[in-house]
Amino acid sequence: MFIRRKNTSLVIILVTVISCTAEGAEPVYFVDPNLKVCVEEQLGITDPTPTDMFRLNELYCSNQGITDLTGLENAPYLRSLDLSDNEISDISPLSNLRFLQTLYLGQNLIVDVSALSGLANLRILQLYNNQVSDVSPLAELRNLTELWLYNNQIADIYAVAGLTKLTQLYLYGNQITDISAVAGLTNLTDLRPYNNQITDISAVSGLTNLTSLPLYNNQIHDITAVSGLTNLTSLSLYNNQITDISAVSGLTDLTSLSLYNNQIHDITAVSGLTNLTSLSLYNNQITDISAVSGLTNLTSLSLGGNQIGDISALAALTNLNGLWLYYNQIADISLLSGLTNLTSLSLGGNQIIDISPVSGLTNLTSLSLGGNQIIDISPVSGLTNVKALYLYNNQISDISAVAGLTALTDLRVHDNQLGDISTVSGLTNLTSLSLYNNQITDISAVSGLTNLTDLLLYNNLITDISAVAGLTKLTLLNLAGNRIGEISAVSGLTNLVELWLGMNYIFDISALSGLSGVEKLYLQDNFISDVSGLTKLTNLILLDLQGNYLDASAYGEHLPLIKQINPEAEILYDPAL
Repeated sequence: MFIRRKNTSLVIILVTVISCTAEGAEPVYFVDPNLKVCVEEQLGITDPTPTDMFRLNELYCSNQGITDLTGLENAPYLRSLDLSDNEISDISPLSNLRFLQTLYLGQNLIVDVSALSGLANLRILQLYNNQVSDVSPLAELRNLTELWLYNNQIADIYAVAGLTKLTQLYLYGNQITDISAVAGLTNLTDLRPYNNQITDISAVSGLTNLTSLPLYNNQIHDITAVSGLTNLTSLSLYNNQITDISAVSGLTDLTSLSLYNNQIHDITAVSGLTNLTSLSLYNNQITDISAVSGLTNLTSLSLGGNQIGDISALAALTNLNGLWLYYNQIADISLLSGLTNLTSLSLGGNQIIDISPVSGLTNLTSLSLGGNQIIDISPVSGLTNVKALYLYNNQISDISAVAGLTALTDLRVHDNQLGDISTVSGLTNLTSLSLYNNQITDISAVSGLTNLTDLLLYNNLITDISAVAGLTKLTLLNLAGNRIGEISAVSGLTNLVELWLGMNYIFDISALSGLSGVEKLYLQDNFISDVSGLTKLTNLILLDLQGNYLDASAYGEHLPLIKQINPEAEILYDPAL
């Protein structure tokens, strides 16, 4: 009985002592007020003491402008800590937080990660977008399952070799040449080493649990190491130096394969990849595409920038939504008439004259036919779902076929032989209209196109621009290289950011005085003498007045004032005579 009473008394004394200590304890000192506020909000109290900090198990302080972590050393029981998107450089206060399992430090100013070396309970560690070069302190963090190191200055990743529990490892955007350290990380399902300087990928050969492998933007030539990665569903190897793709032939689970910007000639290896829904092979050296003929699950196929003439292999690919065949040697597109699920079709830069096969592709929302030999565009007249239509650099003189395409937001018919553009008058959804390098004299048809933000009419035969007066949403207007003398119509276009009026017959530029938002103003090769109207333009980045006839007041008064108002602007003009 005496012993029990004695123990009870001891407990009471201890509780009393702890309570007294807590009541009299000094608050934790936080150097950074933003961190202090975040901790206080998490705990629901102000001026927390060390004892209060014992209750802190989770802390989320992302994007709070924090620079100093002093004070967090008093939170030994933290398990999850988010400090991403701050301005932290010193993480030493975290060095003894040994219960941490999740630590987010991405998007900071961290160089030294040695403070993390003892945090053996970490499962998830994010250090992306910092200035880390040495990751050797992470070598003993053997419980890590996710490690994000992308966009740093790392060259050597030997430290990850023993982190065998990793399932996610993000290494992209560094200076890595050697990835041999990943060879034993057989639990990886997601490895991202793209945007580095890797040449040898043999280390990935045993990583058979990988389902996604992006290796693009490296210096890879030999891809035999991927041949056994049969669980891959996505493989990206674009922007490398690959010539032989036979290694992919057995990767039959692939749904996405990206190999563009390489030196590939033979694509027979893809013939059996019947689960592919997306295949990108543009900018290679391909002439024969018969290997794709059986890939009937494809919804996206990109073959632009090759040397393809015969596209008969595409006839059965009726599930295609997107097809890119630009810059090849294609003349005959008759087989495309059956690909009625297409929503996007790019055929620019070929040798096409007859576009009648597109007439039935009524699901198209984007159609690119620029850089061919097209004269007759009547087959597009029924494509009423098209929003983007590119017909530039052909031999077109009649665009009446577009009159009913009222869904259009982007129409490019520049570099043709157009004189009459009256048919665009009803295309009121247009936001971008490109008609430069034609033979246009009358632009009255654009007067009602009040949704336009970009209008390009340079190098035509235009004299009257009154039609643009109501186009108040314009941010870019290019009327250079015409026969324009009077520009009062632009005076109300106060949303303009870029205005081109060079190579015309302009004398008076007073109409420009209210265009205070203009950043780039091209007035070269006109007959301008008085530039006083430009002294109210306060946002100039570039002003070109070369090839004019500037008067003495321009040199002595107005140009110096324009420079003073726009000190960072590039102002071009001829020296005074």
